[in-house]
Amino acid sequence: MDEAYELQNCPDPPPFQNGYMVNSDYSVGQSVSFECYPGYVLIGHPVLTCQHGINRNWNYPFPRCDAPCGYNVTSQNGTIYSPGFPDEYPILKDCVWLVTVPPGHGVYINFSLLQTEAVNDYIAVWDGPDQSAPQLGVFSGNTALETARSSSSRVLLTFHSDFSNGGFFVLNFHAFQLKKCQPPPVVPRAEMLTEDEDYEIGDFVRYQCHLGYTMSGADTLTCRLSAQLQFEGTVPTCEGRCHPTLPGPGGSELPLPRASARRDSEHPPAELARESQPRRRGRPAFILTV
Repeated sequence: MDEAYELQNCPDPPPFQNGYMVNSDYSVGQSVSFECYPGYVLIGHPVLTCQHGINRNWNYPFPRCDAPCGYNVTSQNGTIYSPGFPDEYPILKDCVWLVTVPPGHGVYINFSLLQTEAVNDYIAVWDGPDQSAPQLGVFSGNTALETARSSSSRVLLTFHSDFSNGGFFVLNFHAFQLKKCQPPPVVPRAEMLTEDEDYEIGDFVRYQCHLGYTMSGADTLTCRLSAQLQFEGTVPTCEGRCHPTLPGPGGSELPLPRASARRDSEHPPAELARESQPRRRGRPAFILTV
C-alpha cells in the first residue's frame, strides 16, 4: 500500500531589500513576482515559480534590487540613489544617468540627501543629453535641498568619486511644463526693452545701443520652445563708432561738427604758419676797400 504524502511548499524567500514581492503563496506551481522601489533596478528574474518534485525549490535564484551606477530613466518623476545605496558608494566610480521626460516639459531636481567628500566627489548636471549642453550645476559636500531646473526635456547627470572616502546622495526629479524662458542675456553698452519680465513663450526683447555705439547683429530675441525653451537669435553687440553722431529728428542721426578741424584751419600750427608766409630773398653783401 502506497503511503500518502503531503506536497510541501518551496522555501520562503529571504528578505527582499529595496523592493517588494507579489503573492505570498509558496506552494507547488505558484509563482512569485519581484518589483523594485523607484530608483532601484532588478538584477535577476522578476518571476519565480515553485517547481514540482520531491525536493521543492524555485526555478531561478532569488533576484535583488540594486542602486546602479547610472542608467537611462524615462519617467515623469522618480528617484536616483548613489551607487550601492543605502550603503556608501564605492571609490573610483564614474556614473552617468540620462533623465527623459515628455516633450514640452523640463526636469526639476532636488537633493534630499547629499553627503559626499567635498570637491573630490561630486554630481554634475547638464541641461541636455550630453556634456556639450549648458551646465546647470556641480553639487558636492554635506548639504541638502540643492535644486536645479532644466529648460529641456532631457537632463544628463554624472557622478565621480575619487580613491578615498565614501558617502551618499539621494535626488528626486519630476517633470514640469515649460512656460517661461530664463532671463535674456545682458548686452554691454545697450539697454534692453521688454513689455514685462515674465519671458513667456512668444515674448521678445529688443536691444538699443547707448549713444555713440552701433549695433552689430539683430536687435531682437524671441522666447521659443524647440529642443530647449530659450531666447532664440544671435545676441547682438554694441561697438564704438569711428565718427560719433547726435540724435536727430524722427530718430535720425546727425554727425558731430568737426570742431577740431575748424580750429586747425583758423589757428594753424606755428610750423605751418611759418611755411605759409612768403619767403624774402636778400641781396648779397659786398665789402669795399679803398
